[in-house]
Amino acid sequence: MKQHLYIYYIANLNKIDNDCYFNGLKICRGEDFAVPLHLSITVVGNTITEKVNTEMLILIMTMITNRIQHINSLLPLEGKSSDIDSKILPCARLLHARTLVIVLVSAIMLTACERHTPAWKQMDIAESLMNIKPDSALAVLDGIPASDVKGKETLARYALLKSMALDKNCIDTTTFDILQPAIDYYIEYGSPDEQLRTYYYQGRVYQNQGDNDLAMQSFMRGKEFCQEASDTLAMANLMVAQATILYSTYKIDDYIKNNLDAAKLYKAINRPDYEISCLANILDGSILNNDRTLADSIMSIAQERVKQNSELGMVIAPYALSYALKFGNKEDIVDILHYYEHMQNLSDETKLDIVEAYCKIGDSSNANRFMDSIDSTSKVRTSLKYLAIQSDILELQGDIAGALTAYRQFSTTIDSIHMNIFSRDLLFAQERHEMEKVNLMENKELIKLFG
Repeated sequence: MKQHLYIYYIANLNKIDNDCYFNGLKICRGEDFAVPLHLSITVVGNTITEKVNTEMLILIMTMITNRIQHINSLLPLEGKSSDIDSKILPCARLLHARTLVIVLVSAIMLTACERHTPAWKQMDIAESLMNIKPDSALAVLDGIPASDVKGKETLARYALLKSMALDKNCIDTTTFDILQPAIDYYIEYGSPDEQLRTYYYQGRVYQNQGDNDLAMQSFMRGKEFCQEASDTLAMANLMVAQATILYSTYKIDDYIKNNLDAAKLYKAINRPDYEISCLANILDGSILNNDRTLADSIMSIAQERVKQNSELGMVIAPYALSYALKFGNKEDIVDILHYYEHMQNLSDETKLDIVEAYCKIGDSSNANRFMDSIDSTSKVRTSLKYLAIQSDILELQGDIAGALTAYRQFSTTIDSIHMNIFSRDLLFAQERHEMEKVNLMENKELIKLFG
């Protein structure tokens, strides 16, 4: 059992006479002792891992030390009952309590010292820069000498901040070399925010490895801390990361829900750049679900955001084309194509959307022009959408045999993808996670009954 110190009634420990220490005694039970002291020491989890203002902590520790010294003076040296405690407890238990107090106060003081080092101050600076200048945050972390990063908590904090900085600088990591100290420490001893972040970045590493099943398990464990955590950005990021996996397994309703929840969180912390990406994802999901009501609602919200910041239009524009293809008429499609016609540096994904639009209005010439402009090494050329549109273009040109061949390739590829999904555990990750939670609760009940 992890034991930490929690101290009640600090405010009452003023200069009062000795007898007052034992008025209104409360018995505080630990594992095998009870302390009838007004100090009221009890065992709780995760208390000394909380961030405490150093000056206030030193003041409190000074007060506690003075009280402990006074308590020591009241305890007899022999193994007899203390006269002060009215023989409530044998002296051995009081000595046990006194020893535990001294040891745990020392642990708190050591924790305070660990957080009052140059490395810790540099990490404070890096954390303050993380969301506004992630490149600067990474530079600050890289500038901390490895010899200065000492102690489990310091190592854990450095590991988590370094993982955050790499992720925010779009540097994908596929090993746990950097994050492992954070996993080792925070999973067991971290605050809800630290546990949430650790599980999120653990999942991100699994995603980078291509192991979506383990990534999903990490995200689901991290999501359990969202009720207690205060890091809104981490919560939203986790939901979006989880949504990408849901999308890959065609769980479109869950994909939409995650993005809706994340969009609300991003809006709450004034991150319209992240919010618009979620709105685009929701629009994509609603189009796939043929849900025009939701699509219209999201499109309206997105257009309001674009009015407030025109740069956000680039994010929503490709989905506006998809919306027009699904729910609009020929005039709507032509209007959006005119928007793209003179734009430079279009992504291959956007080019493919434009190809689909030209196919929809029967313009095979322009469809071929944009199709040929897609990079020959692009992953887009192996996508299902590319194979499907290729079949449409060939049919539009009258090449029925070529269209049939392209469609067969599309059909074979989609069957292979479905087999891959159903042959893995990913679809059942949620169910497995719920079973683990049920087993954990049952084990706790058994411990209560037979412990």
